[in-house]
Amino acid sequence: MYTDRREASWLLILMICAKVFFTDIMIFIHTSGTAAYLQAIWCIVIEWVLFFVIYRLFKLCKGNDIFECTKLSFGKSGLIIFGLLLFTLQILNLGTILKMYSETLSSLTLTSAPIWFLTGFIVLCMVFSAYSNPRGLMGVCTAFGIFILILFFMILFLDMSHYDVTNIFPVLGNGWEDIFMGIKGVSLFNDIFFIYYLSEGFKDKASVKKVGIATLSVTSFITLISTLCYTFAVPYPLSKKFYMPIFQISSDITADVVIQRAEALFLVMWILSIFIYMSAHFYFLTVTYQKSFSSSDRKGIVPISILIIILISSIYQNINQASPVLSVIKDITTISFVIIPLMSFGVGAIKKKREDIRD
Repeated sequence: MYTDRREASWLLILMICAKVFFTDIMIFIHTSGTAAYLQAIWCIVIEWVLFFVIYRLFKLCKGNDIFECTKLSFGKSGLIIFGLLLFTLQILNLGTILKMYSETLSSLTLTSAPIWFLTGFIVLCMVFSAYSNPRGLMGVCTAFGIFILILFFMILFLDMSHYDVTNIFPVLGNGWEDIFMGIKGVSLFNDIFFIYYLSEGFKDKASVKKVGIATLSVTSFITLISTLCYTFAVPYPLSKKFYMPIFQISSDITADVVIQRAEALFLVMWILSIFIYMSAHFYFLTVTYQKSFSSSDRKGIVPISILIIILISSIYQNINQASPVLSVIKDITTISFVIIPLMSFGVGAIKKKREDIRD
């Protein structure tokens, strides 16, 4: 199935932005303090380097997506092993983040609604994405992408009166060592890995580079500007006490009588991004199952996967239990999303070069 580059870019952009809008940039604040923006820049540079290294190897490999390349490199057994690892990480991530999203939504919006109601609504979106055409999901991202980013920049602009540029001092925060050791922040960009799920539908491999550059350009800027604006708006160490930095910025806005409660802007933006993030991740979960285990129908795994995700979500009593687990899942996922393509594309490139030499 043909995949439009613009639609693919919007899908990946909004998946990464959903994490920026939630709580992920707090890793920069907790690690580097007033120098959070420097850590963000450091992680952005690392992500760009990783992307181009992995893309270079992908170009040299015969396969058209991560699954085909893995099979060519390590055979069917290797594909199953890698697929099982990816499937496990994806389903653990979905189950854990489902709990965190549901609890947070309950505390910010429908405070009187039971958690299961909000959980069920998110799950319905996931099921819909799994059973529908993937072009539909990408079309939704394209339709709402500009709207979501407009709301985001409105929030940052309306809070400018509270910005204090002196909040970035001391410039190095907790020191260079903490900035450089804050490499874990690269996990914010993990979802760029899914470009190699979509690559089969591109007209050529060069499209992967174009989509990747577009995605990383937008998300790098949004990550950096979010971190800077939060640092300007909330002085350190007070900034460590809040859970959702963009929501905190929106709650400080008192622009005029028209916009008295700007949290509504944030909630619209964030809720849309939640549904896109969860729907996209669940769709990619079904693709992992189909491609790794040679299934004729990716939809067959939907019912049991939904059940497992709900069971995982129900294990956690609250966000405080789910948050540290999600942190571990992110760390393992980051390592896996780097090592798997490096190994698959690297070995595939070597095999292709040997074949070319023999020919």
